[in-house]
Amino acid sequence: MIPLYRSHLTILFRNLYLTGSVPPEFGDSLHLQVFYLENNKRTDSIPESLGRFGCLIKLNLARNKLSGSIPTSFGNLK
Repeated sequence: MIPLYRSHLTILFRNLYLTGSVPPEFGDSLHLQVFYLENNKRTDSIPESLGRFGCLIKLNLARNKLSGSIPTSFGNLK
């Protein structure tokens, strides 16, 4: 489980070669400002829940093995 803090949050999972899918619980971190998950081995599609980041400023999912299209919820990001 990912702790959900009330203050602004940065998550950096860079160059860790993490495998599997992106956990949809990341979308529950409403105060997340920076989310870097680049250069891992993440597979599957991007969860629709990631479009709920209300305070997101930076998102980097590059150099993974993600499939599918960008979720429609990303249209709600500022």
